[in-house]
Amino acid sequence: MIATKKTVILKTVAEVASWRADKVSKSEDLVFTPTMGNLHQGHIDLINYKSKPNCKRIVSIYINPTQFSANEDFGDYPRSINSDLEKLYDNAIDAVYLPTQAELYPNGLDKFTCVNVASLDNQLCSITRPHFFKGVATIVLKLLNIIKPTHLIMGQKDYQQFKIIERMLEEFYVPTRIKMIKTSREKDGLALSSRNHYLTEAERTTAPKLHKFLQEIKQEIISKKDKQAIPPQLIQSLCDHAAMALSEYGFKVEYLDIRDSKSLEKINNNLVGHENLVILIAAYLGTTRLIDNILMSN
Repeated sequence: MIATKKTVILKTVAEVASWRADKVSKSEDLVFTPTMGNLHQGHIDLINYKSKPNCKRIVSIYINPTQFSANEDFGDYPRSINSDLEKLYDNAIDAVYLPTQAELYPNGLDKFTCVNVASLDNQLCSITRPHFFKGVATIVLKLLNIIKPTHLIMGQKDYQQFKIIERMLEEFYVPTRIKMIKTSREKDGLALSSRNHYLTEAERTTAPKLHKFLQEIKQEIISKKDKQAIPPQLIQSLCDHAAMALSEYGFKVEYLDIRDSKSLEKINNNLVGHENLVILIAAYLGTTRLIDNILMSN
């Protein structure tokens, strides 16, 4: 256990347990934000959430190998531990957990017990990344069992991920409350992401159109409110036209869909109200995979 400035660095499960017992009283909230490092302003917005003015805050940094497939960028995923720690110190985070693979996966990466939220992990990002959410749900549950936080903080940008973890907490009776923080964006609307640095200069100029087209779909749906029921065919048409337009700018759209924001189910009936909807997209621009979403209720 290492104390640097006001932030304690924890490297083992035993150190986390000792710190929690010694520094977090039974009446205090412990707010936890899991990250893979390479921290940007979006992460800072997450870690600065406080459930109460005097709560304790802990952040983990761990690039989880089980959510990467063999052909993905695990080896190249940006690692910037020194600058990450400086940002956490500057934001007065109480503790940082830097777990090791040996402790988190003691039986190796081929023989670990995994969590599968099958009801939600069969659509959207799961179609092309069938391994991803099993890895995410597994590592999050491990971290929750180690840290035992009162609150778990996650971002809206990874909306399907949020809903999967929310369902996991519910079905496994995990006594941790989950809080979603609104997506942090650049001034031009591009959602902040560690993978944005993969974009070329030209691609970075084009990338904000992803959010722009989501906004246009949202406004089109709003404009029809109270005028007529919206059939599923029109919803599909809005998505198809936006995907076609994005392709003309060089995007390769993986999916663009409008779903029930609570269940992620498809809209199969005429839409009268529109508040409980989420518009979701995943698309490649060059070699970079970008995701984004807009909630109709915001």
